[in-house]
Amino acid sequence: MKRINSPSGFSMVELMIVLAIISVIALISIPNLTKNVAKAKQKNAQVELVGIFTQEESFKAEFNTYHDDLTYIGFVPTGIPLDATTRCPGAGTATAKPVDRYYNVGFTTASLPAIGSNPKPCSAAAAGGGSGAKWISYYPAILAGADIGVAPANAVTPDGNTFKAGAVGFPSGNNTIPDEWTMDQNRNLANSKKGI
Repeated sequence: MKRINSPSGFSMVELMIVLAIISVIALISIPNLTKNVAKAKQKNAQVELVGIFTQEESFKAEFNTYHDDLTYIGFVPTGIPLDATTRCPGAGTATAKPVDRYYNVGFTTASLPAIGSNPKPCSAAAAGGGSGAKWISYYPAILAGADIGVAPANAVTPDGNTFKAGAVGFPSGNNTIPDEWTMDQNRNLANSKKGI
């Protein structure tokens, strides 16, 4: 009986060539993927600035002024947990986990008085920042449960007729060069510092 010795499978050289090709493709695509993920985070910040613009315009149409308390004008970004009773971000929601946010979005400080006879401002310590205890002038970026610690630079607190909302973050993950965006009352979007 004659046994036919037929080779089965791949040789070591063929496997090494395939592995080399896959490595080259990975070296080319991973930096592009990282940059595209950072740009997606950047687009989210831009969408939040447009949301602030829309809410400010709606508020001005009703009260003839802009305001720097983001919850009072009705702006709460997606993923910020709200208290069922007060509708304030973060207050009374100790069990709710905040989603990762990559940008601080809003105004640098809070200084205007609340509009209306009986406003219900939220505590700035609950889920946002600001100089006063009753305004949320910006929503912080939360990464792994910790604030990135950078206030929205180049943002200008509304003075009644103008405003400039800002967003600052580290979408590339380098934590050295912040990426900063602003949008004003004329819907001018500007990238004041490029961090990508």
